[in-house]
Amino acid sequence: MKRREQIAGVAISFSLALILSPAGHAADYPTKAIQIVSAVPIGSATDILARQVGEKLGRAIGGTVIVVNKPGASGTIAADFVAKSPADGYNLLFGNSALALYPFLYKKLSFDVQADFAGVGLVADSPYVVVVNNDLGVKNMQELIALAKAKPKTINFASAGVGTGTHMACELLANRAGIQLTHVPYSNTMLIAPDVQSNTVQMMCSPLASWLSLLNRGRISIIGVSAATPITDPIQVPSVKESTGVDFIANQWFGLLAPKRTPAPVMQQLAKALQAVVEESDFRKKLKDQALESHPLYLGGFDDFIAKEQNLWGPIVKGAGVTLDE
Repeated sequence: MKRREQIAGVAISFSLALILSPAGHAADYPTKAIQIVSAVPIGSATDILARQVGEKLGRAIGGTVIVVNKPGASGTIAADFVAKSPADGYNLLFGNSALALYPFLYKKLSFDVQADFAGVGLVADSPYVVVVNNDLGVKNMQELIALAKAKPKTINFASAGVGTGTHMACELLANRAGIQLTHVPYSNTMLIAPDVQSNTVQMMCSPLASWLSLLNRGRISIIGVSAATPITDPIQVPSVKESTGVDFIANQWFGLLAPKRTPAPVMQQLAKALQAVVEESDFRKKLKDQALESHPLYLGGFDDFIAKEQNLWGPIVKGAGVTLDE
């Protein structure tokens, strides 16, 4: 509750600042279509979210917003494009939690996340859940950790690929719990759910939405969540930290960013429009339908959040010895 109250306070303060500040309005913006660059293929869950944001942002800002997809290279193609775009508010990045991983996954990166981007706002987030095959014989996180300590490296976990959020989330869990797991990366993510259900791999750290429809088949269980408090909706999942004391706190998140030198009045207008989107009841319902939450942060608050995320993930990536450009 404390975090929600703090975020609510930030949102209220931000709203007042926009009302009181003469720089909170850019009279000549936008004069042409705003382009949101998405790093994922058309039709994916993240792309659908980007398009929902784009549609509502256009209405809120009084202009045309289009979504352009530039997938590939783990999202760095899209990020590089926006980082090198004119800083005028017409090319924005629909970024995600991978931005906190890039500086540590790549020794040769063509952009600097903190130096080249300015946060417009955090749109949505979702904690990771720990999914296990029922044949593993564990009913809760305490039993999973005990088994992993008794039999190091014998429990395999699936991920959507080396260096992805689903990979690093389980690496974070292993680091914090003092256990050793074996990573099995998948290039075809459509195979992950069937393999976890068949016990080809025993577990995964993943956003909740992917697993809700599979729970009633009796092959898998969700035994923990990487949040400070339990999930109660749409299902009940205990917090790993509360139930075991293991500091496993992490989120997949999505937000809107602009090139770093975008003028302050334009950034403020974008943030104000995004705030209107996030506060819209219909949009919040769409988020809930996708098992996403909204803990919005804007402008400098979002920049600080990304910096903290980098501080979290840097040691985990380095400890796992993961690099993607060698």
